[in-house]
Amino acid sequence: MNFDILEDYRNHIGKILFAISIIILAYLFLNPAMGCYFNIDEQFTLAILNLPFNQAWKLIINDVHPPLYYLILMAFKGLFNTLHVSIDMLYLTKLLSLLPLVLLMLISCTKIRREYGWLACGVFMFGITAMNNIGEIFIIGRMYSWSVLFMVIAFIAYMGVLKSSSVKSWVLLTVFTILCMYTHYILVFPLFIMYLAYFMYISYNDKLDKKSEKRKVIASMVVSILCYIPWIFTLIRQVSAINRTYIHTAKLSGDVLVNYLTCFVLQDTRQLLDLVFWKFLVFVLLILIIVAFITEIKNFKNHEAFAIFSGINIYIFTILLASFFVTFMFKGITVRYFVAVIAVLWLAIAILLSKIKNYKILLVALILILALGVHGINTTVKDINYHNQLGIEQKDVIVDINKPDNIVIYNGTYNTYHFLLNNTEEYSLRDYTGDNGPSYIVEEDLDAIMDDHPDMNVYLVSVLYNVKDNDVKINDNITATKLSQQGRTYIMKLNKKAPADENSTENTGENETI
Repeated sequence: MNFDILEDYRNHIGKILFAISIIILAYLFLNPAMGCYFNIDEQFTLAILNLPFNQAWKLIINDVHPPLYYLILMAFKGLFNTLHVSIDMLYLTKLLSLLPLVLLMLISCTKIRREYGWLACGVFMFGITAMNNIGEIFIIGRMYSWSVLFMVIAFIAYMGVLKSSSVKSWVLLTVFTILCMYTHYILVFPLFIMYLAYFMYISYNDKLDKKSEKRKVIASMVVSILCYIPWIFTLIRQVSAINRTYIHTAKLSGDVLVNYLTCFVLQDTRQLLDLVFWKFLVFVLLILIIVAFITEIKNFKNHEAFAIFSGINIYIFTILLASFFVTFMFKGITVRYFVAVIAVLWLAIAILLSKIKNYKILLVALILILALGVHGINTTVKDINYHNQLGIEQKDVIVDINKPDNIVIYNGTYNTYHFLLNNTEEYSLRDYTGDNGPSYIVEEDLDAIMDDHPDMNVYLVSVLYNVKDNDVKINDNITATKLSQQGRTYIMKLNKKAPADENSTENTGENETI
């Protein structure tokens, strides 16, 4: 079989893969999840957007993330307010999470396409939209999509440094290093590995002025650290708070590490045997990529080969270092923290496949990527449809109960749900840092609220764990019927138990309490 024919179809294959990524973008943009679903972390994002800046800032500095993402959101909110354009805050968060994907597509079809061709452009965009449920990340109102954008641009600037070490490349690398550090703490690991890799590049490349290059890399690191000093004390306070409040129950096993190392294709972090077939295909692809790199390295220019080498190692060593450090110092790490280095790996893979001359390896790699991509798209669509169902159910429940003759009680959910249920009579089980206006009454005693409103419907909005049934025991006097759920947040209708007969007995098994 003549595999050389693939050379003639490189551009066509790349264009097809890029077109699929555009279709995925359109699917995400038009999806109902854009306006109805938000998870427990997004509740914090919405709470910040619904507050004035001075009150929102108090929440931001007490969060466990850097501030840049929240500042971007608030800047866009201010822009829409200045233009007198009304926009739903949930939709705004989703829209701004999609914006980095649009920008990545523009970067891919311009700079990446010009330097490496359509195949690199298509494989890169297909990899970060079809694989690993990453598509879903781009409609979650959190900082993850922005971390992908900034880390990819930082890596592109790093490739520019490898190629020519120009002032422009160093400025871009430094600027986007700072932006990465202010977007997500986990990005410290890939940035550290990237700078360390450049020291390696200096040491083995005799064509470079070693003293000059070392001065440049040290200057970039110093500027980045100096620009981060204003946030250092807040970071220290956040780390101290995490150590006080988080329970260290996470364990790092071989199965977990295998799941992390295959997360550039599969997001699922269940036990290895649950997805053994797909995990096997991922390892075949990973081995194929490494073999292709080793056998084809002679066909690459020095800076191209080292860029691919760096991309692969940034992915592997970020996962290993972050997994051990974060798991043992704080809590178990989640796969979505790795999306930025997943994107870097896919860019390295895309560049490699665009350059290799072994068409048998190229064909097998493309078939594996397509098969795994189809699996990823199928998984993403199923997950989004499930979330849509929960979101639409909650939206209907909110419309139904947002009436003046209903009581709503918030338990840690006021800043998010008040703006959706502000026609009701509102109570809170605790006071809030932030908006302490007259819209709610603080009352810690649920029984008292129920007793004061015997003829009104009373609803509770609360975060609960391990809810298995529709009926939940709140305390000895109150039960609740689940009406809707988003993640661990439930809207429930409270029911007061009839006084029990003194001679009756009641089964008091383990029940859910708030």
